[in-house]
Amino acid sequence: MEYKEIYQQTPDETKLNFPEALLSENKDLQEQFVRCVETAKDADVAFSLNDFYREAENNRSLYLSLFEAVDVILRHQPA
Repeated sequence: MEYKEIYQQTPDETKLNFPEALLSENKDLQEQFVRCVETAKDADVAFSLNDFYREAENNRSLYLSLFEAVDVILRHQPA
């Protein structure tokens, strides 16, 4: 049987246990894993901050225009 066939027939739990076993036995792989995770976290944080700033600016613009509209309505109402 070829690798792809065996892999497709293997339960997910077994697939997940295999890399965990490799990591627990190999210091170099552990260090690579840590670097990979830290790099991914840094990328996620940077992306999330950009999204946050973009959303904050969109909300600022929306609320500013709403408040300006309220101000105009209040100024033009008869006393």
